Amino acid sequence: MTQNLLSLTLSDEDVAAVNAALSDLESRLTGLLALDNAARRQITKMGDNVMTQHFLHRSGR
Repeated sequence: MTQNLLSLTLSDEDVAAVNAALSDLESRLTGLLALDNAARRQITKMGDNVMTQHFLHRSGR
């Protein structure tokens, strides 16, 4: 059984502010690249273990 735990009503002004913020983010992040599936498969994945090892190495443990 699903239960709706969220009720949110946005005014037209709120929607306009959110859209303006998204447009601003898009314009500021133009340097990001969209990778195709083949490129994504070839990059190194950084899971939790990689980040833990990096943190431990940097903290001298």
